[in-house]
Amino acid sequence: MNITGVLSITADALLCLAYLVGIAAGVIALVRRQTRLGSLATAAFFLLGLAVVARDVLALVVLPALLKAGGTYITYSWLSFCIETPLFMIGVILLVVLIFTSIQKQAVQAAPEEEKVHPAQ
Repeated sequence: MNITGVLSITADALLCLAYLVGIAAGVIALVRRQTRLGSLATAAFFLLGLAVVARDVLALVVLPALLKAGGTYITYSWLSFCIETPLFMIGVILLVVLIFTSIQKQAVQAAPEEEKVHPAQ
C-alpha cells in the first residue's frame, strides 16, 4: 500500500474515533435521561461513522472485486455516492437538529421565571 492509502486510512480512523466519542456522549446523555439530545447525538454520530466505514469498505473490498468482474470505475463511483451521501447528509441533518434542540432547551432554562404575586394578607 502506498503512503497516500496509509494516510487516508489513518485519517478515517481518527474520524471514526471522533465519531465514537460523539456516540459515547450521546449514550451518556441517554443515561442522564436527556433522551431527545442523547438519541439525536447517538444517531448522528453513528451515521457519520458509518459513512466513513462504508467508504473504506467500498474502496478496499468492493472496488477490486468490481474491477475483477469487468466493472468500471464509474460503477464504483455511482455506488459509492449512492451509499455514502445519504448516510453523511442524514447524519449532518441530525447534528443540525441536535444543535437547535440544545439551543432551544438552554433558552428555555435560562428564561427568567415569572414573579409570583402573592395576595396581600
